Amino acid sequence: MDIKPHQKALRSYSSLALIACTFLTTMGCGASSNLLQVQGKIVVDGTPAKGAVLLFHPDGGTSTSVSSGQAKDDGTFTVVTDTKPGIPPGNYLVTVTWPDPSHVASDRDKLLGMAEPGKDLLNGRYVTKDRGIKLSIAEGTTTIAPIELKTK
Repeated sequence: MDIKPHQKALRSYSSLALIACTFLTTMGCGASSNLLQVQGKIVVDGTPAKGAVLLFHPDGGTSTSVSSGQAKDDGTFTVVTDTKPGIPPGNYLVTVTWPDPSHVASDRDKLLGMAEPGKDLLNGRYVTKDRGIKLSIAEGTTTIAPIELKTK
Protein backbone atom coordinates (compact mmCIF):
# COMPACT_ATOMS: atom_id res chain seq x y z
CA MET A 1 0.00 0.00 0.00
CA ASP A 2 1.41 3.36 -1.03
CA ILE A 3 1.05 6.18 1.53
CA LYS A 4 1.12 9.68 0.03
CA PRO A 5 3.12 12.49 1.66
CA HIS A 6 -0.01 14.41 2.79
CA GLN A 7 -1.30 11.25 4.52
CA LYS A 8 2.02 10.92 6.40
CA ALA A 9 1.79 14.55 7.48
CA LEU A 10 -1.81 14.06 8.61
CA ARG A 11 -0.80 11.05 10.71
CA SER A 12 2.05 13.04 12.26
CA TYR A 13 -0.26 15.94 13.11
CA SER A 14 -2.83 13.54 14.55
CA SER A 15 -0.17 11.95 16.75
CA LEU A 16 1.03 15.37 17.93
CA ALA A 17 -2.54 16.45 18.67
CA LEU A 18 -3.13 13.29 20.72
CA ILE A 19 0.07 13.86 22.70
CA ALA A 20 -0.84 17.51 23.29
CA CYS A 21 -4.35 16.60 24.49
CA THR A 22 -2.94 13.97 26.83
CA PHE A 23 -0.43 16.47 28.21
CA LEU A 24 -3.05 19.19 28.75
CA THR A 25 -5.47 16.75 30.39
CA THR A 26 -2.74 15.58 32.76
CA MET A 27 -1.84 19.18 33.56
CA GLY A 28 -5.49 19.92 34.38
CA CYS A 29 -5.65 16.97 36.77
CA GLY A 30 -2.69 18.32 38.71
CA ALA A 31 -4.48 21.62 39.26
CA SER A 32 -7.14 19.92 41.37
CA SER A 33 -4.53 18.57 43.80
CA ASN A 34 -5.00 21.63 46.06
CA LEU A 35 -8.64 20.67 46.69
CA LEU A 36 -9.34 19.48 50.22
CA GLN A 37 -11.77 16.56 50.54
CA VAL A 38 -14.25 18.13 52.95
CA GLN A 39 -17.55 16.93 54.37
CA GLY A 40 -20.04 18.38 56.79
CA LYS A 41 -23.56 18.20 58.14
CA ILE A 42 -26.42 20.67 58.03
CA VAL A 43 -29.43 20.69 60.33
CA VAL A 44 -32.38 23.07 60.51
CA ASP A 45 -34.19 23.40 63.83
CA GLY A 46 -32.33 20.25 64.93
CA THR A 47 -33.49 18.15 61.94
CA PRO A 48 -31.22 16.99 59.07
CA ALA A 49 -31.87 19.28 56.08
CA LYS A 50 -32.31 16.62 53.39
CA GLY A 51 -31.73 18.18 49.96
CA ALA A 52 -30.36 21.51 51.25
CA VAL A 53 -28.05 23.16 48.72
CA LEU A 54 -24.95 24.92 50.02
CA LEU A 55 -22.88 27.32 47.90
CA PHE A 56 -19.39 28.26 49.13
CA HIS A 57 -18.55 31.74 47.78
CA PRO A 58 -14.84 32.71 48.10
CA ASP A 59 -14.47 35.60 50.57
CA GLY A 60 -11.24 37.31 49.55
CA GLY A 61 -8.20 35.45 48.22
CA THR A 62 -7.54 34.53 44.61
CA SER A 63 -10.14 31.81 44.00
CA THR A 64 -13.22 32.74 42.01
CA SER A 65 -14.82 29.28 41.79
CA VAL A 66 -17.98 28.74 43.79
CA SER A 67 -18.00 25.31 45.44
CA SER A 68 -21.17 23.46 46.37
CA GLY A 69 -22.69 20.61 48.32
CA GLN A 70 -26.10 18.99 48.63
CA ALA A 71 -27.30 17.36 51.83
CA LYS A 72 -28.20 13.67 51.84
CA ASP A 73 -31.06 12.20 53.89
CA ASP A 74 -29.03 12.45 57.11
CA GLY A 75 -27.94 16.05 56.44
CA THR A 76 -24.36 15.15 55.51
CA PHE A 77 -22.76 16.63 52.40
CA THR A 78 -19.46 16.62 50.56
CA VAL A 79 -18.10 19.70 48.82
CA VAL A 80 -17.27 19.82 45.10
CA THR A 81 -15.62 22.49 42.97
CA ASP A 82 -16.01 22.57 39.19
CA THR A 83 -17.35 18.97 39.29
CA LYS A 84 -14.22 17.80 41.15
CA PRO A 85 -14.44 16.55 44.75
CA GLY A 86 -13.06 19.04 47.25
CA ILE A 87 -12.62 22.75 47.90
CA PRO A 88 -9.54 25.01 47.94
CA PRO A 89 -8.44 26.22 51.38
CA GLY A 90 -9.64 29.73 52.19
CA ASN A 91 -12.40 31.86 53.63
CA TYR A 92 -15.95 31.42 52.42
CA LEU A 93 -19.40 32.86 52.69
CA VAL A 94 -21.87 29.97 52.55
CA THR A 95 -25.39 30.53 51.26
CA VAL A 96 -28.07 27.89 51.75
CA THR A 97 -31.41 27.06 50.19
CA TRP A 98 -33.56 24.13 51.26
CA PRO A 99 -35.99 23.12 48.51
CA ASP A 100 -39.08 21.39 49.88
CA PRO A 101 -38.22 17.67 49.50
CA SER A 102 -41.92 16.79 49.22
CA HIS A 103 -42.16 18.73 45.94
CA VAL A 104 -41.92 16.38 42.96
CA ALA A 105 -41.70 17.78 39.45
CA SER A 106 -43.97 16.22 36.84
CA ASP A 107 -42.46 13.96 34.19
CA ARG A 108 -43.60 16.48 31.57
CA ASP A 109 -41.72 19.34 33.26
CA LYS A 110 -38.61 17.17 33.61
CA LEU A 111 -38.70 16.27 29.90
CA LEU A 112 -39.14 19.91 28.92
CA GLY A 113 -36.32 21.01 31.24
CA MET A 114 -38.75 23.09 33.27
CA ALA A 115 -38.58 21.16 36.54
CA GLU A 116 -38.45 23.69 39.36
CA PRO A 117 -37.26 22.92 42.87
CA GLY A 118 -39.76 23.11 45.68
CA LYS A 119 -40.31 26.20 47.81
CA ASP A 120 -37.27 27.23 49.88
CA LEU A 121 -38.16 26.04 53.39
CA LEU A 122 -35.75 28.67 54.75
CA ASN A 123 -37.75 31.42 52.97
CA GLY A 124 -34.60 32.95 51.47
CA ARG A 125 -33.18 33.63 54.91
CA TYR A 126 -29.68 32.34 54.04
CA VAL A 127 -29.58 33.12 50.30
CA THR A 128 -27.88 36.51 50.29
CA LYS A 129 -24.20 36.84 51.04
CA ASP A 130 -24.86 39.36 53.83
CA ARG A 131 -26.96 36.71 55.63
CA GLY A 132 -24.66 33.80 54.76
CA ILE A 133 -22.47 31.78 57.09
CA LYS A 134 -18.80 32.75 57.34
CA LEU A 135 -16.51 29.76 57.22
CA SER A 136 -12.76 29.25 57.06
CA ILE A 137 -11.29 26.08 55.57
CA ALA A 138 -7.62 25.61 56.47
CA GLU A 139 -5.08 23.19 54.99
CA GLY A 140 -5.72 19.71 56.36
CA THR A 141 -9.43 20.30 57.02
CA THR A 142 -11.55 17.21 56.35
CA THR A 143 -14.69 17.99 58.35
CA ILE A 144 -16.65 21.21 58.68
CA ALA A 145 -18.30 21.86 62.04
CA PRO A 146 -22.05 21.14 61.83
CA ILE A 147 -24.02 23.99 60.28
CA GLU A 148 -27.07 24.60 62.46
CA LEU A 149 -29.74 26.88 61.03
CA LYS A 150 -33.14 28.06 62.25
CA THR A 151 -36.30 28.70 60.28
CA LYS A 152 -37.24 31.60 62.59
